[in-house]
Amino acid sequence: MSSITGGAASTIATQESERVEYEGRDLNEIMRKHLVDNVTAWREQLEYWTTEMGAPDLTAEEMRTCTLRYFDATNNIRDCEQGIELLDHKLARATQQQQQQAEQTRASAPSPPAVAETSRRAKRPRLAESEEDSEDGSRGVVEVRRHGYWKCRLCTSQAYLEAGPGRVPTAPCKYPLKDMSKLFNHFLEMHLENSPEQRCKELGAALGQNRGPFEYWLTQSKGEKFRDPGAIDDIIMTLQDGEMPDALRGLHRAAGRFPNADSEMYRKGSTGRQSRRGRARHDSP
Repeated sequence: MSSITGGAASTIATQESERVEYEGRDLNEIMRKHLVDNVTAWREQLEYWTTEMGAPDLTAEEMRTCTLRYFDATNNIRDCEQGIELLDHKLARATQQQQQQAEQTRASAPSPPAVAETSRRAKRPRLAESEEDSEDGSRGVVEVRRHGYWKCRLCTSQAYLEAGPGRVPTAPCKYPLKDMSKLFNHFLEMHLENSPEQRCKELGAALGQNRGPFEYWLTQSKGEKFRDPGAIDDIIMTLQDGEMPDALRGLHRAAGRFPNADSEMYRKGSTGRQSRRGRARHDSP
């Protein structure tokens, strides 16, 4: 009887060589991904043993082995699918409990004076109330969930388009930014053609339109507990003012070392290149 080849072997090799990034991910989500991978592998084995059972030259012993393997794959697929269903229910229930706790916290919080509340409301960051596209084409997301949606405006800015060699990113983003960690890296480690103040403002604008995913990243991925729901808004407002909040520096590597020294070096080099290009155009006949 032939050995397992083709799709099943390819899947096993892929799983052994794949590098999974665990930072910032919930344990239940990691377990769910592993179960989905197991279902895929077991389905390929089920297909293989089904094909083997159809071979015309099988002995009685080989048919018995194929049948046992077939039922084994079927049972494992069922176990994995049941595990995925339980995890989905657990994740949904955890999200619901978190929303209920947030509502209870807001309800139990003492009401400040009317003047202070009016002033605070006026300073709150501009947040989208749905997933509709805003004026700049970026979609606002307030639902507490993992992924957001933001089209980088700096990738289409004149400063970026005129930046010389060595600009980062080397090419404009083709797809919207959805992962919060990648969103931080994009603005805090890239777009060095802009000042640190401008990059903070753009990050604040992105988080203001993606408050729900930002709250998920803080509370679920980083395990932060906020007694005051307005603390998250304060972080966004500080960024929108062009400054890096101290509360954010200890939660993300790029925020902790922002602004990096490469930013000023790049901007000085870019200014020098632009000056040389200007002198060349002036001196040309």
